[in-house]
Amino acid sequence: MNKAFLLLGLFVQLSASGQKAQFFPGVSFDSSYTVVGICQGYGKQVDSLERFWFVLDNPEDMKQLQRDWQFKKRANLPRLDFVSFDVYVIQGKRLASRTGLIIPRWGIVTDGLGGWYRFDTAWLAALHASHPLHYHSEHKRFQTYREYAAYGNSELNDPKLLFFFEPDIRFEGKFEIISDRTSDPSSPIFVLRDINKELEALAPKGSWEAGGGVETDTFAVKHPDETKVVVRCSKALYEKYAVKGRQKGDWQPAPIEMILFWRDDQ
Repeated sequence: MNKAFLLLGLFVQLSASGQKAQFFPGVSFDSSYTVVGICQGYGKQVDSLERFWFVLDNPEDMKQLQRDWQFKKRANLPRLDFVSFDVYVIQGKRLASRTGLIIPRWGIVTDGLGGWYRFDTAWLAALHASHPLHYHSEHKRFQTYREYAAYGNSELNDPKLLFFFEPDIRFEGKFEIISDRTSDPSSPIFVLRDINKELEALAPKGSWEAGGGVETDTFAVKHPDETKVVVRCSKALYEKYAVKGRQKGDWQPAPIEMILFWRDDQ
């Protein structure tokens, strides 16, 4: 599963005027929606931010939040050592959009386009006080998509089910490419660029995804003369790829898995 829960993937956007960051652009809230605020670590981090968890399932409450959460005052991201807080828009117990990421420690929120804005965490404390959420998550894996679909459909009507992340079905699986690199810090980036070109010669862009080649990751630290690139793609592309000087790893089929979030009684 691609838990792409990445900053650039957030859907918080600037308004047309370019002066405000809006949490819920274009969402017309009705009774099919729910807004959930939880910690990105799903309750397992040292500080799970449980004091801020909230859930809104009344359309009027969600519309009020939509009106209130618009931000103008720009801020900077001080450093990267933080615990983040996610706000999700749910429709029919499926993820409609990941609407925003808040960093309570620094009192800032991102607009998803590289901008950061001041955010008063008193809003989160008040939401938790009036609409508290207590939950647990469950990770399940399936042998077939038929098995996954049967289980998912059987749980949809359970009132304790908040929402779930569905399997990522974009790619059949993945494999690793190990390649030599120089001592130049930019070398891994150039290796990744070359591998992207090699893949593009075999299959159109969008049908595969290559990443890695990070100077500071665990593999790079242990292997200063090599770099590792992970390719997510079809089995057919894996079988086609063969480039001299590249070590191609074994094919790893994509797991069929889902993460479910359950409301706990208090």
